[in-house]
Amino acid sequence: MTASDGQEQEEERRVPRDRRRRPTPWMSRHWLTGRRRGARRTGDPAGLYVDRYDRRDWLLVGGILVACVLDLLLTLDYLRHGGQEWNPLMAHALQKGDAVFVLTKLGLTTGCMLFLLVRIHFRGVRRAVQMLLAAYLLLMVWHGVVRLGLPEDPAPVAAARAGAAAGAHDAESPR
Repeated sequence: MTASDGQEQEEERRVPRDRRRRPTPWMSRHWLTGRRRGARRTGDPAGLYVDRYDRRDWLLVGGILVACVLDLLLTLDYLRHGGQEWNPLMAHALQKGDAVFVLTKLGLTTGCMLFLLVRIHFRGVRRAVQMLLAAYLLLMVWHGVVRLGLPEDPAPVAAARAGAAAGAHDAESPR
């Protein structure tokens, strides 16, 4: 009897052959309440959806979300001091108003982080999330460097912008 014969006999004892007729969906009723934390068998593929996440995964995602909020606050401070938003999507949201800017920034980041969290056990995803956190930390350093060069009182900048906007409006209006 060979090893493959033994495997065939073991598989034949299972009735039905496999209780799962289709792969487990990424979002199921067991999400966050089930027991799956990773692969249970040696033959399971590396990229699995799980029900429970490790503390380190929550810390990575939470760290990015905290850094996102800090980036948001520091960006708004930078804009009050006369800075400009470099990201074209966020600059467009900013033109619609501060509330749209905040909701867009937080909504996109939270949605993307949930997308990555449910795929954290897939090859390369955890490393990508770690790199995102490192990029956000570098961005916080950049905000610190930029903040050192900003004036303490943003009022003159706001007044200059208001005057420039009024001048542009006057130039556009017919005489």
